[in-house]
Amino acid sequence: MEADVERKVTYFRYCGEVNTGKVLHAVKSRCKETNLSKVVIASETGRSAIKAIDVFRGTNIKIIVVTHYPATT
Repeated sequence: MEADVERKVTYFRYCGEVNTGKVLHAVKSRCKETNLSKVVIASETGRSAIKAIDVFRGTNIKIIVVTHYPATT
């Protein structure tokens, strides 16, 4: 049986793009801790994707970027 696992959790006072860099750095650290090799980034405009590329540059972590498809009627 494996030992119990404890993880650090960060709660942000405000929501929004202001936290993107902090979240990406936290994800990068967690990937290194747990040997994860892929992350999924939601990016409607591409700004989060570009930040992710900068943060994960030089690692072996693959970035998968998803967006939404605007519906038409």
